[in-house]
Amino acid sequence: MIVTNREHALDYLGLNQNLDTALQYISKTDLDGIEDGNHLIEGEEVRVKVQHMQTKPLDAAKLEAHNDFADIQMLLEGEESIGWCFRTEKLKETEAAPERDIYFYEGEFAKLDLKPGQFVIVFPDDVHAPGLATDEPSGIRKAVFKVKLG
Repeated sequence: MIVTNREHALDYLGLNQNLDTALQYISKTDLDGIEDGNHLIEGEEVRVKVQHMQTKPLDAAKLEAHNDFADIQMLLEGEESIGWCFRTEKLKETEAAPERDIYFYEGEFAKLDLKPGQFVIVFPDDVHAPGLATDEPSGIRKAVFKVKLG
């Protein structure tokens, strides 16, 4: 997992061509001005969903991971916590939907708090639980990028 912010997005160029496309988009685009919804950046290989949502309590965390895509989870408004652990840790897979490239787990995780403009890049070995409350559930606005790897 990489934890950074908009100002340092270009520091991570060179890891993957599609990731470069997403990071350049983050660096150049006023994400606060984008309408909620799904937006294709480079076809289905690099896309972003901007949305308003309500954070949930830690005990409602749903750990997930992906095999073919990296996620960039970027907070635009409010406060959000994200749960995280390595996929190799003692986790129990509870559900799999390979056709949607999503796998769900139960297990222990660390919590990371984000402020607006900050984001995490999670790779296939990073199990994550987005949309968690830092304290009490509240409204947030975020951008979730899907970046095809490989």
